[in-house]
Amino acid sequence: MNRVQKVICHVVQHAALVVGVVLLTTALLSSYVRYETVNGVRSTFLNNEGRQKDFEDSKIFNELMKEQALTIVRYGAIRGQLETDGVYDANKVIDITAYANRFEGVPNRYVTADYYLEDLIRWGKYGIEYVMTETCEADFLSGITQYTVISNAEYGSYHGNFSPYNTDLSHSVEKIDVSGNSLSPTIYEDVYTGDWLSGEGGENTEVSQHQLLVNRYQTVDGKNIEDYVSNWEEYDRLVASLATTIRDLTENYALCGKYYDYYDETGSDAKSNVVYLIRKTIGNKTELYTNLGTERTDPAFLEAALKEKCDRYLLYDAQDLRYETNTQITEAELRQFISDYGYAYPENLQIMIGVNEDRAVKDCFVTAGAAYQNAVPNFTQNVIIAVIWLLVFLAMVILLTVKEGVVKDKETGVKTCVLHVEDKIPTEIFLVFFAIAIGLLIGVCGELFFGGRWISDIYTLYRRNGVVLLTAGIALLGSLLCSFFYYSLVRRIRAHRIWKGSILRWAIVQLKKGVCYMQNHKSMVVRVWIPFLGFAGVNLLAVILADQMMMSYVVFIGILLFDALVGVVCFRNAVARQNILQVINRICKGDLKAKVDETGLNGDNLVLAKAVNRIGDSVREAVETSMKDERLKADLITNVSHDLKTPLTSIINYVDLIKRERVDNPKVQEYIEVLDTKSQRLKQLTEDLLEASKISSGNIVLHMERINLVELLNQTLGEFSEKFEQKGLISVVNAPSQAVYVLADSRRSYRVMENLFNNIYKYALEGTRIYIDLGFTEWKSADGSGSQAGVFLSLKNISAMELNVAPEELTERFIRGDESRTTEGSGLGLSIAKNLTEAMNGMFEISIDGDLFKVVLVFPKMDDVKPQTEV
Repeated sequence: MNRVQKVICHVVQHAALVVGVVLLTTALLSSYVRYETVNGVRSTFLNNEGRQKDFEDSKIFNELMKEQALTIVRYGAIRGQLETDGVYDANKVIDITAYANRFEGVPNRYVTADYYLEDLIRWGKYGIEYVMTETCEADFLSGITQYTVISNAEYGSYHGNFSPYNTDLSHSVEKIDVSGNSLSPTIYEDVYTGDWLSGEGGENTEVSQHQLLVNRYQTVDGKNIEDYVSNWEEYDRLVASLATTIRDLTENYALCGKYYDYYDETGSDAKSNVVYLIRKTIGNKTELYTNLGTERTDPAFLEAALKEKCDRYLLYDAQDLRYETNTQITEAELRQFISDYGYAYPENLQIMIGVNEDRAVKDCFVTAGAAYQNAVPNFTQNVIIAVIWLLVFLAMVILLTVKEGVVKDKETGVKTCVLHVEDKIPTEIFLVFFAIAIGLLIGVCGELFFGGRWISDIYTLYRRNGVVLLTAGIALLGSLLCSFFYYSLVRRIRAHRIWKGSILRWAIVQLKKGVCYMQNHKSMVVRVWIPFLGFAGVNLLAVILADQMMMSYVVFIGILLFDALVGVVCFRNAVARQNILQVINRICKGDLKAKVDETGLNGDNLVLAKAVNRIGDSVREAVETSMKDERLKADLITNVSHDLKTPLTSIINYVDLIKRERVDNPKVQEYIEVLDTKSQRLKQLTEDLLEASKISSGNIVLHMERINLVELLNQTLGEFSEKFEQKGLISVVNAPSQAVYVLADSRRSYRVMENLFNNIYKYALEGTRIYIDLGFTEWKSADGSGSQAGVFLSLKNISAMELNVAPEELTERFIRGDESRTTEGSGLGLSIAKNLTEAMNGMFEISIDGDLFKVVLVFPKMDDVKPQTEV
């Protein structure tokens, strides 16, 4: 991809994102319906299903209707608190305990005080004040507690208690004063349980600090609140009830004025199309709240009037269990609304709520209806097109990701990654800038679109075109910003610069260099004591910081991680040393190809690993050289022996033919005898050379079988008996009479016997004895696993010549006891005998004691050997 193509792809990418975001913003803005009700601004999102219905049948209309019904129910409850006979009553007497507990109800006996409604509302506007004073109960409080007792319990109860707002409770209340001297300190609880006159106690004269209410207004009896109680507990509870009453009445007074302006204003001041009627009967008294604008109060007429004016309505009669509506509000929902204010509504209740059919007032129904009708009908199409553009944006991102930073050399065709200037910024600093940029972008979007205002409010403030342009600008800025950081990140990843270009890696490399410098230093002080002092110093510093800091656990966790890191380093060094020792053991056992992996090693371990590898290489090279020399020697002997065999065979054949002719000349006969002797000796030497060559090169094939060693010994003695008699050698044999079996090659076993007896014949002193012993012994097995039963054969004789060589030298090739070589022999007999014996899993040992020459052969006993047939 050339530079022009890349620029075009970037432009398409940014444009696709901007178009997609603009389409989504337009669809969202056109799908929100915003309207204002008496309780504030509302916004509703419209889906396609909602647009297919008439406004009166839509979800938004019925949500509005539910809100209006709940508000009317609350409005009726508030008017009951503030009005008498439908008119605001400033002198209405308020029982503060009954009012504060209006949702829960009050028991049939309780402590309270009565205030005028106007005083409580004024008190709420001025605010409630308290002072801290040192005083005692006896001096500040009244000695008498006044209780309100509901004598007629037949009136409506609320959760087991009584409500003064949905019964005629005020006609059945009497006041009772009880002296504090005859009551216990827990008289309030006693009153609630019914044991209100059973305590005993006295005045509390203990002085203490207490929070006291500043009495801005007095009760209807002209008293302060402390005149109604005789202990601090009753005082605090009564003050809390007064504060709750003042707060709620002040709030409800403001709400009542707000609801009155919204629902009850008429003419040009009218603000709502909602028509309502609430009729509730408590005892013999009926209260009616309505904005129908008629003097008549009979239910049938009012119901007919409401249905005539309203195209959507709901009617509820609790007394007759009747519910009628043409909206989607269920009876259960309306009953739930009423139950939330159950203290204000008796069982004899009628509620009617409807919406004027002519919609003469521009209220929330009209505003929502107009917005509903003007909502964009092709929301789905806009979203689909926006998704297509966003997919184009994603495709461009993927394409540019694949091609970013890749440059192809025109001559070689090799692709390389080219970094920009910003790609050389350290990774951590780059990521910090990236996070700051994204954070600022998100912050700006949040402040503009969601900072205390919803998207519909933004639409109201800036209009649709302004919001679209603002969104497009933010989308373009975000695309440019994110592309700058994202493609830089892509180039870093492709060039492997994420880790290589990081500050953390640089710090780790520098630390590693420092550690390696100390570990490789010649001085033991630098290698050992400086790291130790550093480790101890870090731990000591951590202890000091943990003692001084509040968050000591952070230091504790940090030092644990540091110590764990040091432990890991020590463990890795120990593992490396163990690996080196394992390689050394493998080399000792003959695995000359074993090498120590030097990757990751440092310090003494690296030096030791290199030394072990060099030693292994040297030993391997020496062994390979030695084996090569042995192979060359064996090949030379084999080739020379084969080259000698042909002329030697001809010489032997011609000597034999000459011997058959009649030769009378004694000199010629002597010459023929010498030729015959020397040729036979040369033939024997050649055969010995071939045998030795095969044994040393491992080319010998053994046919292992069961052999009677006693029989083999007797056979060999029989063959050499004439030779021994010629030299006056006497054989002394000590062998079992029964057969003794060993596992060996019969032909090679005889060759061993033949070589040994030939050696005795050649080098034994004439007229001496030969001692031959055969028996059983215990010997160490070849694999060193333990001892096993064996058969030994011992040959001893007196040497004719002085033995001035070591016993092990006699088994080497071309070594003889007489260095002058005046006797016949090749010097290979004992060497061949030893090699053949060891090849058959036996032991061959020579010992010399002065002129005494001794050879001992040991073979595994047949019962203890493995059943082999060929090696």
